[in-house]
Amino acid sequence: MRPCRYHGHPTISQMHGVKTLRDAVEQLKKEWLEGPYWDLAETEGFEAYRYELAEFQAMWQRRWLAEQAEKP
Repeated sequence: MRPCRYHGHPTISQMHGVKTLRDAVEQLKKEWLEGPYWDLAETEGFEAYRYELAEFQAMWQRRWLAEQAEKP
């Protein structure tokens, strides 16, 4: 098994325990939150979910920026 050639994160075929593509999308989101070092919307194999993933990433980035702004 090889990770994504662009980012090193697991590809759909490497995600153990996922039964559906929806499960894989949710698992990908969880993995991204643990280490958000790649552009989630550009994840290989999840092209059909690009908009959803971009929105999810943007939501969390806004949240993190707001948390930083609130710190003294």
